[in-house]
Amino acid sequence: HPNSNVEDNVLYNARGRFNGNLVRTLYGLVTATPDKMIEFEDIDVKEAVKISDTYPFARINCKKEVGGKECSDLLLGNAINEYQTFLSQQILNLDADIFVCCGNSSGVNLILNYLNTIGYNFEFVNNNDAYDIYYDSQRNIIAIDSYHLSCRYANSDVYNDIVKTYYNFLKLHPDFIKSHR
Repeated sequence: HPNSNVEDNVLYNARGRFNGNLVRTLYGLVTATPDKMIEFEDIDVKEAVKISDTYPFARINCKKEVGGKECSDLLLGNAINEYQTFLSQQILNLDADIFVCCGNSSGVNLILNYLNTIGYNFEFVNNNDAYDIYYDSQRNIIAIDSYHLSCRYANSDVYNDIVKTYYNFLKLHPDFIKSHR
């Protein structure tokens, strides 16, 4: 739309559900501290887009191709096996502090199991909430089990699933953030 601005294009274009959730979630993760979390309704969209332009992040598609409405565990497992060399190179080169693993919980378990075969040691952390988070204490990094960013749940639910999980983890482990900022 010729009268729209960058923020509108990022958050609401044809791929807006995925891109919008990615931008808002990155903003929430970057701004979260053990003392505060930006609520979905309070997101500064201009600041969120600015952070997505300046803060390093990566998206890795394990399947290496565009998908449909869902990805079965069998298809995901086969793709991880087929592309394991490329996946491990991508993942290890990133040296990420936070992994957001998107999919259903059994699919996320496939991803976490794979990560643990390439040198990570993620273990489930009881985060005192309904969301799942995994911690690799040797590397001091986390993985969050979440919905896919293009899922049909409310954008606020996707945001809270990831950012609130991280925030609750930070409240229990405040030193995590100090070592990564």
